[in-house]
Amino acid sequence: GFGGGAGGAGVSGSGKSMKKLQRRSDVEKAKQANKQQNRLNSARQKAQNIVKDIEAKGDDQGDFFWKILPALLNSEFDREEISRVHEFIKISSGQSPLPPEILDDARRPSDNIHAYLPGIPALTPYRNVKDFPFIADILENIEQIRTEFRTLLEAQISSAQFRSVTDINYKNGWQTLPLYYNGKMIPGFPYELCPVTTDILSRIPVAGRIAGFNRQAPNTGIPMHTDGNNMWLTCQ
Repeated sequence: GFGGGAGGAGVSGSGKSMKKLQRRSDVEKAKQANKQQNRLNSARQKAQNIVKDIEAKGDDQGDFFWKILPALLNSEFDREEISRVHEFIKISSGQSPLPPEILDDARRPSDNIHAYLPGIPALTPYRNVKDFPFIADILENIEQIRTEFRTLLEAQISSAQFRSVTDINYKNGWQTLPLYYNGKMIPGFPYELCPVTTDILSRIPVAGRIAGFNRQAPNTGIPMHTDGNNMWLTCQ
């Protein structure tokens, strides 16, 4: 009886302790949620104030974009989580200089660099494809990808869906058929005609403006150029 009573008391005591810990955890979560909401409200208010200030002064759109962007980001994300993005903004808007490894690199005309994201692995002319598993996935399915592209062309995809996304090769008919634009699928696009390509693109862990097919006129090529940033990975 004593053992049972002690056991019962122990279970009861344990239950009370668990409830107390749960309440403490709930209180802490509520505090964190409240802190997060206050931070977001503050950032949003700052963004609104920036808009009002810019509108009052009549700043141009370029200044508007770079001035409001940090506040907008802070209204959705923790600043520490996107510190690299904030440094990117400072460099791109001219508030901070490019790092020495870029300025001192004769292969890279720094005057032409319009965007630089810190934290990308060391600069090298070529990278090992083994570092990017999704490239093997593309290569293994390259014939099916080609077939799906031909299927899209045969389905008479609207010419409006082919977009000119660069001005360096208009004369050679360089156009892009996006399957993803700014990380999102294209409404109304016939993805059922290219299931393998769509599946591969959906699993590539890279954020980018456009993912899709490029085409040019026959017997043309891409002129010598630089994209002016350190974020493009070209696979050839």
